[in-house]
Amino acid sequence: MEKISCDLCGSDKIERRLEQADLLHHMTSERFTLVCCRSCHLLYLNPRPTAEEMSRYYPKTYYAHEEQSRIRAAFRSMLRSLVNAACIGKRSSLVRLPANAALLFIQMLGFGSRLPNLLIPQVTSFIDIKLRGKILDIGCGAGQEVHVFGPRVGIVNLARRGWKVSAIEASDRAREALNDKGIHEAFKNFEEANFPDNEFDVVRMSWSLEHVPSPTKMLKECRRVLKSGGRLIIAVPNYGGLIYKIFPTCVEVPVHTYYFTLETFKSYCKKLDLTILDYYTFSHVPLVIEAMKMMGHEDLYSHYLKHPGEALRLQAFLDLAGEMEMGDDMVFCLTK
Repeated sequence: MEKISCDLCGSDKIERRLEQADLLHHMTSERFTLVCCRSCHLLYLNPRPTAEEMSRYYPKTYYAHEEQSRIRAAFRSMLRSLVNAACIGKRSSLVRLPANAALLFIQMLGFGSRLPNLLIPQVTSFIDIKLRGKILDIGCGAGQEVHVFGPRVGIVNLARRGWKVSAIEASDRAREALNDKGIHEAFKNFEEANFPDNEFDVVRMSWSLEHVPSPTKMLKECRRVLKSGGRLIIAVPNYGGLIYKIFPTCVEVPVHTYYFTLETFKSYCKKLDLTILDYYTFSHVPLVIEAMKMMGHEDLYSHYLKHPGEALRLQAFLDLAGEMEMGDDMVFCLTK
């Protein structure tokens, strides 16, 4: 374990916010302390595992590192498309009616309880896959799916569509999966990769910046390798979001070392001279009901799984929270 200063402003003046165990992965019985910098209000673990120690807190089957079978991935993608066509956003009856009919049939087959876990709000990835270029994906796992953005903008699919792709991924297992898919520019870290300056049209970190030892160092490297006018896309949990206001101890310790809010992330952008082109916050049902389960409310978790209509109404409420910048995740599109 190591004690650190604030990564954002360098201050050592902190106040303890909470203490929590590894509720999600159950890799240890240790408890970890989340602190707040009194100067800039950045939230982070202190003390925390060293970089050498951290690997033992990740389960061998960590979801981002797993390679999915093509059949399972295709089935999940199909279900997600149906759910969103039937339920999410403004769509014509010509789209909604057949989508709802298909969902009804799926529910009759006994797959209804899976539907709430597929509810995803309309989100933008800030990537136009038709504009082929060079992309660096940092913390991309096996490269097949990009969380809520789906497989369409995963680097495996982008490579198939003619993009030149490179990856930085700490997991040996995930890098092997990338190599098997023909992505051979997959490195363990920036030092090993040794990329030149101004190399990439797009640099992306999807829910990986919260895992790193130093966001400042990581964002500096991202800025260095990004072409002038290129896009740096950062997606991270928003600790100012609704679920964290309801359940402030619902934190993924110790693998998440930093807990950003809109204010502290914007402070990073200002510090590193990164221009914000656009950003938004959002929440989605799967994360919220999983948080309910983690916090001991399994009755609510079961309720939403058994009642897709209630889950849909919950998603509508979460969409409103997102518009008010209280979504549980935030996505930034930056440039230099």
